[in-house]
Amino acid sequence: MFKMWFSKDSSPGVTRKLRVFTVDTFTVKPFRGNPAAVCLDLPHEGLTDELYQKIAAEMNLPMTAFVNTVNKDDNLASANRFKLRWFTPKTEWKLCGHATLASAFVLFTSLNNSSDELVFETPGGELSVCKQGELLAMNFPTAETLPQQWGDFEKFLKVLFPDINIVDSIHLCDPLGFLVIRLKDKWNREKFETWIPNAEKLPSVDSSGRVKMVIVTTRGRSEAGFTNIAGEQYDFVSRIFTPWTGLPEDPVTARQCSQRPGDLWLEVRGERTDIKGQSVLVMESHMNILV
Repeated sequence: MFKMWFSKDSSPGVTRKLRVFTVDTFTVKPFRGNPAAVCLDLPHEGLTDELYQKIAAEMNLPMTAFVNTVNKDDNLASANRFKLRWFTPKTEWKLCGHATLASAFVLFTSLNNSSDELVFETPGGELSVCKQGELLAMNFPTAETLPQQWGDFEKFLKVLFPDINIVDSIHLCDPLGFLVIRLKDKWNREKFETWIPNAEKLPSVDSSGRVKMVIVTTRGRSEAGFTNIAGEQYDFVSRIFTPWTGLPEDPVTARQCSQRPGDLWLEVRGERTDIKGQSVLVMESHMNILV
């Protein structure tokens, strides 16, 4: 068992144990996919936002999730509604898919939660997760993106691409700050996966403050090598850059062509989208918290 110590302040207090899990999501193999820490929050002990942020910084993963019951008398193993918050190493996040999947995975597998469906109350609204065979299916809001003028984001393009003519279109989801850049059907899988943009520079060229994440995507084409191990063609592949959160690249979103690849199954249902995937437990530990 791995142990760490944190305190709310320097004054004497009561030591309580915070259970912590590390989960690799959108994969069935450890050290692939998108990693997240899941902390089973001390029931109604009132950990401060400052301590949440310190714990997330210490974990230093793309996202750390904090799960708690909605009602004081609820049990993590039997309740079906939970509070859920997400923190990157630098800041709280409004909406996160992979850490939600990790949280549901821990509740279903490590705590043997008996519910058919879990509902999470989050800063981004109410989210649900249910079992579908070997997959867990998350139900998320469908975010609208609007086409953008190239000139507004030319500095972004020059940071990312040696030749900006590879870009087909640019869209922005303003409420979330997600900039979506679609590429023309020119790069093959090797080119897309080995491409190394200078993503750390993106925040320095963003004078508008509208962007918090850059998503670069291209159509999956079998002739370009965008297939899974069974030879099935991906609908699309992507890479996600998040230097605003302290991590230059997010490992998995859709078929992620990063150094930690992973797979998602998506089904758009109008205003809601089902996001399905698998996960694997990598580590279980606890922190000793002085409260």
